[in-house]
Amino acid sequence: MNAMWTRRYANSIALMRKKFGSLPDSEILIGRLLAECESARAYPWTEVERRASDAAAKESAHAAKNSAKLLARYLREYPDAGLSGVLRGLLDNGLSIRSRDGAKTDQVQALATILEGFGAGIGDGRPPAAMMHRFQHGPFVYAAAIDDGRAAYAKPRTCLATMLAFLVRWHALHGSAPYNPGQPMPKGRVPSGTWQIIESLCTEALGDDGKSAADFKSAVRNFLTDNPDLGFIGHD
Repeated sequence: MNAMWTRRYANSIALMRKKFGSLPDSEILIGRLLAECESARAYPWTEVERRASDAAAKESAHAAKNSAKLLARYLREYPDAGLSGVLRGLLDNGLSIRSRDGAKTDQVQALATILEGFGAGIGDGRPPAAMMHRFQHGPFVYAAAIDDGRAAYAKPRTCLATMLAFLVRWHALHGSAPYNPGQPMPKGRVPSGTWQIIESLCTEALGDDGKSAADFKSAVRNFLTDNPDLGFIGHD
């Protein structure tokens, strides 16, 4: 076991070996729980930032669409006046606009076409629906996009506690077999002492916020009730 983990999670390791020692392959479970804690410590939460950026983009989409249409119309109506500006923008940056077959094009009219396409294609400013950050929050994926706030966002500590509960339940049912990313929370009870262990691991991984084992259990239960469509993928 990693020496740093042994020092950081000393209390949790002792508690897990006491409470989980009778489970098959208990050391594998302990290793998985510690690895998840370390992944949670390093998790960057970039999807939260990207959803915030999406919201700002949506607010600005109408103005951007109108600006693109206005500029395209200017280039269509006044191509001679627009020529120097277009050429400077392209040549100063070593760029040129060519057709799909590589043929040269009228640069002014080509840029007007691009701007018209942009104005028509930007829609309401949302990114493409398939982008992962619209469905992911920490170690979870949702069945539907969560950028409208239709799902409750858990804080990092609740995310880690929920993921740890998933790993314990999975191990209780399937032993050391790995889970497939996107699995729902397994049904059934967790072994005795699980919530005490989860409280200890979250405290040693993310710091002490004064929450008890019962508080963690309640937070995880409420989060799962509010978000029944969660798929578990881990913090990696």
